[in-house]
Amino acid sequence: MLKSASSPSQPKLVTFRVGVQRPCPDSRQEKITSLIVDMLVANMLPMALVESDEFRTLFAYIEPQYKPPCRQTMTARIDASAAKRRKEMKDELATMTAVAVTTDIWTSIANDPYISLTASYLTPSWELRTPTLDNTLMDERHTLPNITMRLAEVSQNKYSFFDKAYSSAKIRVAPPL
Repeated sequence: MLKSASSPSQPKLVTFRVGVQRPCPDSRQEKITSLIVDMLVANMLPMALVESDEFRTLFAYIEPQYKPPCRQTMTARIDASAAKRRKEMKDELATMTAVAVTTDIWTSIANDPYISLTASYLTPSWELRTPTLDNTLMDERHTLPNITMRLAEVSQNKYSFFDKAYSSAKIRVAPPL
């Protein structure tokens, strides 16, 4: 004789992760997405990762009700996060009395020339900070006036610390001929 479906000895379908699942509320969706953004940025991972089958399979297993965002959404989130971090950095640099700067010009694997600017400073609580402030394409010739212009652009226009910057080399721009 068959046991009835309501028999206490028969396991429910939910036991096998079939049927009604635990919901993933909007606040949890938001927190997971924010953590994914942080992971992508901290590890310099490609945004296309969120559209990979393996990524979606992982989240389907870990949090079945989570809806992973598309690459375009992640791009927008990362851009917003970068803007927020730039503002925080600008505000922090504004409170510093001195900032040491270093720069480097390098070539990417695609053979594109970039210039980067890194600041180093001590916070009031004596924490050393060394954020990379800018990595930008530098198509023009790598002459002293062009390099100086790029560095001034970042330190003065983007972060407003030109008057606090110290470098091991004193750069003076000669007037144009």
